[in-house]
Amino acid sequence: MRKIICSITMLFTLALVVNATEGYYENKDFKIKTLYAEGSLMPLAMALSPKDGFASNINVMIQNFEGSIEEYATISEKQFKKINFTVLNKKVNGNSLIYEYTGEMGGRKLHWYAKGVKRENKVYLITGTAMEDTWSEEADKLKECVNSFKLK
Repeated sequence: MRKIICSITMLFTLALVVNATEGYYENKDFKIKTLYAEGSLMPLAMALSPKDGFASNINVMIQNFEGSIEEYATISEKQFKKINFTVLNKKVNGNSLIYEYTGEMGGRKLHWYAKGVKRENKVYLITGTAMEDTWSEEADKLKECVNSFKLK
């Protein structure tokens, strides 16, 4: 069952990773023209190698939001509380915010690091997710990736 879940996760991730931006996705082994759909809710997802049936991952979501980044943070905190997630760190700076939080989802204890960036009527939400058990070994990679996000 774990292999099936892992395979489905990887297929989903591979399907999304080439939906990044207009242009090309490139790594050390290949280059491919990307698909891009205007208004796509999740234009990018990436994953590390799976461990114990879960692949730590990064995704970028684009959400329509007319309020301020502070209002976005308030709504996020209400949602965290409602689903019993614990906020470990929060930082709001200008039009961006950073959250680190933990919680249980799908029977797994998970750890997240997220950055939200507000521009006009959109919030670009970049989230790194790992199992709590692997967070200490994968946190630096995930945080570096999340923090590298910049709007053009």
